[in-house]
Parts: sequence; C-alpha cells; structure tokens
Amino acid sequence: MLQELFSDLKHELRGALHKKKHPFKYVTLSTVDEQMAPRSRTIVLREVSESLECIVFTDARSEKAVHLNRNNKACMLA
Repeated sequence: MLQELFSDLKHELRGALHKKKHPFKYVTLSTVDEQMAPRSRTIVLREVSESLECIVFTDARSEKAVHLNRNNKACMLA
C-alpha cells in the first residue's frame, strides 16, 4: 500500500510539471527565519526526480535562499 501511495504521489507531482492548472503546479515552501519563526511562500515546482526530489528555482539573494543557507530544513506542501 505504501508503494502504491508513493507511486501515485510521484505521478501527480510529475503531472503538475506539464499542466498549467494542476493543483500541485504551485506549492508552498516553508522555511525558518533568523528568529526561528516559520516563513511560507508560494513557489513553482520545476522538476521532480525519480526519488521525489523536488526542484524549484529562486534568486540566490532571495529571503528563502538566505533562510535555507542558515538552516537547510524546510517543508513543502502541495
């Protein structure tokens, strides 16, 4: 059953890459700021690997990049 869920999730995430109105096209990325407060923002899913590694693009000077450089723990909600 777990393998079936994993397969379904992979199928849906990858489907979002090719369909503009797919509900997983835009996901929420949450990081932690300098005061350890959660910060969430909407990002565009760009690529999903076979092992479900999700690729997103951002400017290296962005606030989320600063947060991830300080603390690489993050959460993505689709």
